[in-house]
Amino acid sequence: MAKQPDQEDQPKELVESSGKIKRGQFYQSVIDNLKKRMPESDLVNMLKPLNKRFWPQDRNALILYGEKEIRALAKALGESASEAVQELRDWKLKMCTCTRQNAGETVHSK
Repeated sequence: MAKQPDQEDQPKELVESSGKIKRGQFYQSVIDNLKKRMPESDLVNMLKPLNKRFWPQDRNALILYGEKEIRALAKALGESASEAVQELRDWKLKMCTCTRQNAGETVHSK
């Protein structure tokens, strides 16, 4: 005679929780998990290229600025490093173009 499966053996139905996620608790959890994965100083250094205050004034220096850090951040988060670097390049270009336009410079596209 075959054994009847227990209720615990049955797949559980997924139901949406009626409770809302507490944002503060969620963000703190993300921060705590990131701190476990990497030392804080490394994380801060990896995020610096995303803050324009740290960007070099020289446009030639800005071209490659931050790529090493973004590669390391993407790798630590399990993301594609090449995609992350390309996104950084696109974002820097957009930010520089917006800044130049806001400063009254004429920007010509080729």
